[in-house]
Amino acid sequence: MNRTGIYRVCIAFIAIIGVVFFALAVTGCNNGTTDDKKPEIRFCNACGVCGSCITSTWNGTSVNYSWYEDGENPYTITTAAQLKGLANIVNGDDGRNQYDFDGEVINLNANISLGNHLWEPIGFGETFNGTFDGNGKNIINLKVNKPEDEYIGFFGEIGSNGIVRNLNVSGTVTGQYSVGGIVGCNYGGLVENCSFSGTVTGEYFIGGIVGDNYLGTVENCRNSGTISGLEKIGGIVGSNITSTVKNCYNTGNISGENDVGGIAGNNYESTVENCYNRGNVSGINDIGGVAGKNQGTVKNCYNTGNVSGAISAGARVGGVAGGNFQGTVEYCYNTGAVSGRYEVGGIVGQNPTSGTVRNNVSLGKTVTATTEDVARVVGQDFSGTLTNNKARANMTPSGTSDADGIHGESVTVTGSGTANSSVFSGWSSSIWNIPSGNLTVGGNLPTLKGVTQNPAPKLP
Repeated sequence: MNRTGIYRVCIAFIAIIGVVFFALAVTGCNNGTTDDKKPEIRFCNACGVCGSCITSTWNGTSVNYSWYEDGENPYTITTAAQLKGLANIVNGDDGRNQYDFDGEVINLNANISLGNHLWEPIGFGETFNGTFDGNGKNIINLKVNKPEDEYIGFFGEIGSNGIVRNLNVSGTVTGQYSVGGIVGCNYGGLVENCSFSGTVTGEYFIGGIVGDNYLGTVENCRNSGTISGLEKIGGIVGSNITSTVKNCYNTGNISGENDVGGIAGNNYESTVENCYNRGNVSGINDIGGVAGKNQGTVKNCYNTGNVSGAISAGARVGGVAGGNFQGTVEYCYNTGAVSGRYEVGGIVGQNPTSGTVRNNVSLGKTVTATTEDVARVVGQDFSGTLTNNKARANMTPSGTSDADGIHGESVTVTGSGTANSSVFSGWSSSIWNIPSGNLTVGGNLPTLKGVTQNPAPKLP
């Protein structure tokens, strides 16, 4: 080849390299997109969960403590071996003095693969009380397999000063009690801006983000994983006791037997607010699109997933909440199909004397019971408080219906439809994006400003 030919080849090679570097810059981990609008945590367009952007992979045995021994607060972790070192220090393993990092900060500054090697939760048998900031990084190939243990997750237990934030985790988590994709038990701490994908499996208190949320707060979190167990199973938290869950959403399928919800399995003297569920939810007793059993407050939430109870046994199945015991469900809507054996409602399955159901809109096409006590809004009401609820006019419950009063005021969705401003009258404009125009099949429905679904859900 002559000099001119060599020169042309070199120029072409340089041009190709330039294109490659430009593509990497555009599709890198900090310039990706999320499934729903949540810009603070971004995923790589090229590899989905940033698998090709992993800078450190754990071999199942390596451990490093230099970041702690030679560093100072705030600490920085950049390798899988250092992350294992953190677990050992918090747990008091490998001859280390147990330390809970109370008042101190650990920053994760790298995407890490745990290589599907068995992982010991951070805070297993001990409690983490520091702040773990994931800085939007990803931990993939997590594998926790402790089917006979409690407080199981990437973190086992965090205490009242514990904070876990800005972290994405994917993998498989198996335990028995208090099992979560991010944290097994949140005892008075804060879990915020975290996401989980994969599977979480256990028996009791099983959640996509937190298994047992006790005196704690979970906010701005997302789950797309499959969550399953026996009792108190939720897409975000399994059990929510004297706690708060807000601005969260679930897109994964949730299944169990009792107290199964798209966001919270059981909500006791607690609040679930500004949340939505898109996953399908199934079980036997107390099954709800947002909360399986509500003994607190569920407000400003919506469900678009199908909610189903066993057709041969069980009761209390609702588009938003299954059983509403001494609870309040308000300013919520449902578009998912709801079905079960009995006590099946478009919003709430059963509403006892102490329950309040108000200002809700039932928009699903079908509500079906194989025996009795089925209605557009509340399947069965025992003289509870029912105020200003609405339901689509062309929804005909299948089964033996209870009193007409629990069906709600009719709104039309055919023809010109009822004006959205009328259907969602009184709903806060500071919380909700209420679409203009009328309520019609295929039209946009309200979204939450704090956790906006994009594109907006459609009326089925």
